[in-house]
Amino acid sequence: MLSLFNRVRIDDIETDVFNSIIDDLIEQDWNAKNTYNEFNAWIDYGRIVLRRKGAKLIFEWDNWTEGVVKGPNEIVSRIASDYDLKKPTNLFF
Repeated sequence: MLSLFNRVRIDDIETDVFNSIIDDLIEQDWNAKNTYNEFNAWIDYGRIVLRRKGAKLIFEWDNWTEGVVKGPNEIVSRIASDYDLKKPTNLFF
């Protein structure tokens, strides 16, 4: 249960940066799973889950608030630092 309290999120990621993060992680051997493929995919809403070595990152995007990344604190905090994003906030789910 402790892992539930180790989850964080970054909101309001600009679309270009959001897309770069996903592309860069896929190049680093993260595997794309559960990609949202409905008729409005990446027009109004998009979602992709990246997995690697037991870790899971959830990326969601919409055309109003732009990108969000959710996942383990250590990984999301590293993303925030690498891409000069705001500090992650706690996520309880």
